Amino acid sequence: MEVRIMNDMGSFIPIWFGKFISTVGSSITGFALGIWIYQHTESVTDLALTTLSTTLPSVILSPVLGTLVDRFDKRWVLFMSDLGSGLCTGALGILFVTGNLEIWHIYLIRSVNSICVGCQVPAYTTAITLLVPKEQLTRANGLVQLGSSIAQLISPLLGGILIATIEIRGIILTDLATFVFSLIILFFIQFPEYQTTTSKSILKETSIFSEIAFAWNYIQTKPGILGLIMLFGMINFLFAFVGVLTVPLVMSFTSATVMGLLMSIGGSGTLLGSLALTIWGESVSNINYLFLSMLLSGLCILVVGLQAKVWLIAIAGFFFFFATPIISSSIQVMLQKKVQIDVQGRVFAFSGTICGVLISLAYIISGPLADYVFEPLMAAGGLLSESVGQIIGVGQGRGIGLMFLVMGGVTMLFTTLAYQYPPLRLVENEPDI
Repeated sequence: MEVRIMNDMGSFIPIWFGKFISTVGSSITGFALGIWIYQHTESVTDLALTTLSTTLPSVILSPVLGTLVDRFDKRWVLFMSDLGSGLCTGALGILFVTGNLEIWHIYLIRSVNSICVGCQVPAYTTAITLLVPKEQLTRANGLVQLGSSIAQLISPLLGGILIATIEIRGIILTDLATFVFSLIILFFIQFPEYQTTTSKSILKETSIFSEIAFAWNYIQTKPGILGLIMLFGMINFLFAFVGVLTVPLVMSFTSATVMGLLMSIGGSGTLLGSLALTIWGESVSNINYLFLSMLLSGLCILVVGLQAKVWLIAIAGFFFFFATPIISSSIQVMLQKKVQIDVQGRVFAFSGTICGVLISLAYIISGPLADYVFEPLMAAGGLLSESVGQIIGVGQGRGIGLMFLVMGGVTMLFTTLAYQYPPLRLVENEPDI
């Protein structure tokens, strides 16, 4: 067991604000870069490969990166990883200004940046545990979700305006300024010390792989923690699966303008869900937040598939995105409370790897299932057109609608089964760190 010398929310807020500003800058750069890639290559494949290079390296290296986070001071891990991301952005800017930017440069630079982000995420999550009293962890994670949702809402709007005014070179320069702002805050904020009584000998090991094995053995001895991680992975798989299919479903019966409106409504749901976490904090048990929000999410997914109605999708989408930050924050808080601080980097990295692999799997299988299985089933004259088609309709997009019905039902069934697993249902009864 370990003892923490806690600070208060006053030390966390400046770091959160610096990360928020940096996230907005990076999101705008990512938005502008995506537009530049598509305009210059007219290739969806190049755009998809850019996304893959942004995520895959951190997924593959996540266990190693989590071990490094546990070995070193969290503030300096955050500082150096932010510095690395800033240097990646600077390299993009130099190549762009000199006219030497090629698509392979972007793949390489975004891959390096992915590794930096792979260090930032577990370090930032562990830093929250160090900086914030445990009774304020839900509010702190709510603030993190709030910052992410605001960034998602305003970045495309700001990106569109800035591309037309200061262009990409100006956007990159602005992004660099946001990194400097975040680095200055990290440089001056002191992190509290913490003492461990169980893992100091482990942290002195020279082998990174032995430390990864130790973290896995640690997780296996705590079935409630393992259950949370596997639950989070399955949630990410289910939500990524329907996330890929949302645009083709909506675009099968309406316009891009309406699609944008529905995305804004969903974004407002995320914003309000994050705000609710920030305001009410620990007023309801996190495990209750989690299972109720999962049931609500499954119901919303199911409703989206029922009929090709904009108003129906708008309502279901709002409540789905309202529940999403509550689900994520609830799992995050429970892991922060129950996992030793000097193992948290590795545990969160394992969680990130599992989620990343399952999200990638969802991306791989959802498209072919829609194109070659469900859409033909629900086409005019299809095998299910005279049965299920009488309820949800037939034609383009109705096969995807059926997939939403199935995935919504699976989400609710999985939630019910997960609740029956005692170590997961009673995980909050385990002693806090």
